[in-house]
Amino acid sequence: MIDPPVLDPRDEDEIAASVIDSLPDELSDRNDASTIIKIIEAIAALYGLILYQLNRFSLVLELWMLRLLGITPEPATPATVSQVVFSASPAGAFVPAGTIVKTDTSASAIKYATDADLTLAPSASDGVSATCTITGSKGRVGAGKLVKLEAPILGVVSVTNPLASAGGADEEPLDAMRARAPLEQRHRERAITNEDFELFALRSAEVIRARALADPGVTTVHIVTDDFNARYADDTDNATDEAIRAGVRDECSGRAHGGVVTLVDQPIPRLVYIHKVEAELVPLADAGAVRLAMLEALEDYITIAPLYDASGAETSPGWAWGASLYLNEVVALLDRIEGVDRIGDVHVITSDDNGTTWSASALLVEIAAARNGTEDPNLGLLQWREHTPAFTLEEL
Repeated sequence: MIDPPVLDPRDEDEIAASVIDSLPDELSDRNDASTIIKIIEAIAALYGLILYQLNRFSLVLELWMLRLLGITPEPATPATVSQVVFSASPAGAFVPAGTIVKTDTSASAIKYATDADLTLAPSASDGVSATCTITGSKGRVGAGKLVKLEAPILGVVSVTNPLASAGGADEEPLDAMRARAPLEQRHRERAITNEDFELFALRSAEVIRARALADPGVTTVHIVTDDFNARYADDTDNATDEAIRAGVRDECSGRAHGGVVTLVDQPIPRLVYIHKVEAELVPLADAGAVRLAMLEALEDYITIAPLYDASGAETSPGWAWGASLYLNEVVALLDRIEGVDRIGDVHVITSDDNGTTWSASALLVEIAAARNGTEDPNLGLLQWREHTPAFTLEEL
């Protein structure tokens, strides 16, 4: 779409300045305390408000036109965690559904409510899923952040979330609606091209990425869901996975041409864990801070999930389908971290069976992306996953 025009780019200060400059020479008193100057500045402020409304009119009109085409913003959704783990005292404990766990005791703490009842045996630990009490990206939390109870529960001695949250999308921004409009008008609710199948798959609230590939009579839609952290840490929630796949399959099959079979796949990526980095630091650099910065940079870089900034705008679409991880990319990423002078060796392990077994990789040149244990230049993915030993920074 064409960017909406700005009818008048001036603000009130520029308007006032242009009027004052055009005053006749006999009005030489142009001090801010002058009555004439005060009147001009007051009128300029009102004119500035009028210009602001005029410049916004085109955006309002565009939103109404999108609505007429059936394009409305996707609503914000709450983030979820697959498990909040509670630990019980020797007396055991009962955690009712709706129990509030939060990040800290401040008024601005992020809160999650448990989704089901949980009974804990004496001195045992167990987990239950939870949903954020607010919608949008501001409700996302990292692993180990939900450590406080809103109200004490008899017998519960500690609480935590071992995995980061998933989901938590903000309301769809106008730019995304603009990009979606021509696609939806083109396919007219029919799945014809691979791009159409991908668009329909992404209508599922749980699907964050999709790629479709067509063979004669069959189109396979490969999806990544928002619970990938839990899925690739513990691939036991097959009932939920199958429900998601069935939903995507029904969404696409009902819109495909007669005779075209729709298959849905959730590829398991090749897991990557860089457990040791050898580096020379600049003098007086804080090794602990550098280590944490390295770990955060690697987690954000090797991920199949899209990344967003604080405003909800996408900053990265996630690991590219079929893309390899190259040594020079990792070195360049770590070398940009404050406090690093030079990167030496990088020690890597990988897993092709969802973390059951791991093998060392020298990362001399590249690590190829894989799908379900097989290197695949079209559908392979790479995903960061911490394992043992703990990530270490070894100073040279």
